[in-house]
Amino acid sequence: MLNENEVIRLLVAHLTAEGLQVTHASHTRQQGPDLIFEEPKSGSRLLIEAKGETSSKAESGDFGNVYRSGKTKHQVAIGF
Repeated sequence: MLNENEVIRLLVAHLTAEGLQVTHASHTRQQGPDLIFEEPKSGSRLLIEAKGETSSKAESGDFGNVYRSGKTKHQVAIGF
């Protein structure tokens, strides 16, 4: 299971390998987009709100457990 921080780490690795530059990267407890990338030639920006399949917070009741259907829908809605 991947938590949000692991998703962020994998996205950074993949998108930087594709030539995008990271201009902002946050972690679980910060607000706003989790990642902002810029395409160097065009200056286009890509803003990403990452979501994991389990909580990254050890104190959460969801920590280490796959989100149930209702929680998954809620997390996706937050991303939009």
